[in-house]
Amino acid sequence: MARKRGLASIKAITGERMEMFHRALDGYISKGFCAIVKDNRLDPSKPEASTCQSVWEKLSKGTPYQGSLAPLPEHFTASHLVYRDQHPTTPCRIVLDYREANLYSLRGGYPQNSLHGTLLLLRSSKYFVAGDLSKAFCRMQSSRADVPYVGYTCIGPFTVLWSRVGFGTRAAPNMLDSVVDDTIDEIYDLSHLAAEIDGDTFEVAVKSIDPGRIKSVLLYPSEEGYDYLYDGPPIPSHVKMLKFVDDIYALGSTVAEAQRNYRFVSYLLKGHDLPAEDLKKFENWICKSVAGIETRGHLLGYDYLPSNDGLYPTMSAKPPEGLTYMSKRSSSSILASLYDPLGLIIEQDIRARSIWRRICQEIKEWDQMIPYQLQQRVVRWASETTQMHLRMLGAPIYD
Repeated sequence: MARKRGLASIKAITGERMEMFHRALDGYISKGFCAIVKDNRLDPSKPEASTCQSVWEKLSKGTPYQGSLAPLPEHFTASHLVYRDQHPTTPCRIVLDYREANLYSLRGGYPQNSLHGTLLLLRSSKYFVAGDLSKAFCRMQSSRADVPYVGYTCIGPFTVLWSRVGFGTRAAPNMLDSVVDDTIDEIYDLSHLAAEIDGDTFEVAVKSIDPGRIKSVLLYPSEEGYDYLYDGPPIPSHVKMLKFVDDIYALGSTVAEAQRNYRFVSYLLKGHDLPAEDLKKFENWICKSVAGIETRGHLLGYDYLPSNDGLYPTMSAKPPEGLTYMSKRSSSSILASLYDPLGLIIEQDIRARSIWRRICQEIKEWDQMIPYQLQQRVVRWASETTQMHLRMLGAPIYD
């Protein structure tokens, strides 16, 4: 089944989109996150043990699993492709379907109030630099015992083996969170050392601090780690930062402070194999425009305009046009497309919930058609919400 779904995902694509798919997959392979085991167009059978072993040897080189026997597949994970033509880094996104595997793992991630808190703390800072950790979930090493169940995937025409935690699994946010939390503790401990040396200066050179004291707060005390820190930027005496999953934010009461904090934080994270994506770096005091229209930034799901320091809810669905059929499933997709966790236009969210409640009262099957009157309510709600979003872009909404 996974093999068929992988082949189906590329059946209708040609030309530029096929190139986008291959670039996306090659990006993961070139970084050593995964490797192709076989081409399912040539051979639809399960991969042989010798083939799995040769691929596993490449993936496990330099890791604690180097020299071990390859875990053989017990389950194949399906995938599909999502094309985002305007995306700066991943115009073709590979989505792995871990729904079956997730039945056997605990849920990870943050509760909604953590998202609210991060947004509010971020808004309390006059200046900030936002960064996105590049392919963060692919950098968490998988347990060898889990590889037979989550490591073998069918992507396009290929069976692909991953030695890393698959993005999409419930376990991935927990593993990333623990790694980033440990690194942040190291960042703050180094900052405290700098403040002890001279709390009146903005930053302190590494050479001004006793090497023994620096090594005492490193996660992996070593000469190599000390040399990496020595070759990097000075240590800020008062680091201000936030993080949410794979997003990091360096804060400051001045532009110089925000930039200083981001330089150090991103350098330390890169040293732990968590580099920030340069193309997604965002400084909230810089306004960019294309053809005279200001470019919107993205802030934890919201649109953000630096010119007026305004946050704006996002609407992922377009208003349906000329619909003659709308199922309960498609109406759910439309009504859930408004992203506004802070409740900036909470009345629209309440209206969507009211419409959905009425649909659930009348329709029990997901693929069943909803009555025409409810269809019109869904269409009207989507149109009004979209128009409201467009009007909001002309004025600051959340200051």
